[in-house]
Amino acid sequence: MQDIAADMRLRLHLFSSNGIERGGIHGWMFFDRPLASERVFSLLKTIVGGQQIETFPKQPSIPPTGFGNWMRVFGRHYKRAEWARYWGGRGWLTAEQTIDAILRIEPDDADLVPQVRQEIRITSRPIYRGHRRHFAETAESLQSWLESKGVTVKAIKPCHDGSTRLILGLCPFHPDHGDGPNDTSVVVFWTPSGPRFCCQHNRCKSFKWRDLRAKLDPDYVPHDLELTPINWESLARKVVQRYADPDDVTPKRG
Repeated sequence: MQDIAADMRLRLHLFSSNGIERGGIHGWMFFDRPLASERVFSLLKTIVGGQQIETFPKQPSIPPTGFGNWMRVFGRHYKRAEWARYWGGRGWLTAEQTIDAILRIEPDDADLVPQVRQEIRITSRPIYRGHRRHFAETAESLQSWLESKGVTVKAIKPCHDGSTRLILGLCPFHPDHGDGPNDTSVVVFWTPSGPRFCCQHNRCKSFKWRDLRAKLDPDYVPHDLELTPINWESLARKVVQRYADPDDVTPKRG
């Protein structure tokens, strides 16, 4: 991973996290100014290369009402009398040498972090308007719509994959579900691909988002019953207008 970062002219600083004998390594990157979390998230995913390694930030963004993640900085272990040690290239430095190494760290130029590329997937399969992905652009707009239909949203929590959980006060199908103060069994998920509904009680397991929307919105027609093919020529014009720089678009055929 250090080699991948070095190829981008960036440095990944390694610290022992649980003591030399116990194992565990934390990698840190330092920049000369703050960066958008989506850029850092994309950078770290590139560096870890699909390995099952935890990264911070854990998601590209958080909703305005959400919050980020706790993380442990280098220093004394929070339970044991062990101190973080810095990897000097050939071995772990002593505690005193680690302090000197930390003080000598120069932050990297934030401009070296790649911009997040916009990707447009071109598909040969038919795509129809009215699909759930066009329903709510943000978790907040989904919450507003639910509350306008008389559904209580008692908590909003971000998920690690970039989605957002909207925990409902009561299940719209069976009001005896989810009525406890700490009950989180009735959830609407906001995701970039569209909302999802989940009630963990047996009587509700068959209900999906389309069922919930149909119950709350009498005028709703499921997307597979009202198919309007996309005008590809119009879509292409909008893409060209939106992305003036062709380098910002990565077309893929699939």
